[in-house]
Amino acid sequence: MPVLKAFLKDEQEWEWYRRLHVTYIPGQSKVLLQVNHNQEPVATIDLSEDPNITREQVHAILQEQGFERKSEPEISMLQQHAVKRRELDELHKAQKIQRQLEQQQKLIQKAKEQRAEKDALHEKLSDTDLKRTLLEESAEL
Repeated sequence: MPVLKAFLKDEQEWEWYRRLHVTYIPGQSKVLLQVNHNQEPVATIDLSEDPNITREQVHAILQEQGFERKSEPEISMLQQHAVKRRELDELHKAQKIQRQLEQQQKLIQKAKEQRAEKDALHEKLSDTDLKRTLLEESAEL
């Protein structure tokens, strides 16, 4: 459900409401569970029931359930923070990829060096074998 994913994780629009907290439970339906001051369930709304739900409908449901929407300046600030969070996440991903590439390049360089050492040993052994063969042949003469 791309709309709910965007609402809950990508854009984090749920932060636009006072006294609304989100807990992610992998593999579970997107359920709005209202609790009272004793943390006892009061109402449950399964937001994943309608696969065509829109952001506007999610906002309407929250407001119908009595969640107070924050002011526009507060929401604007939250949106700016969400953009910065996404940019930072992208930067971290890029840095991780860069580190992985650097590690791969080091491994490739090490493999090339080992191959060059191996080739040099083979050449040296070949030269030694050739010299030994020549010496043996000259000794037979």
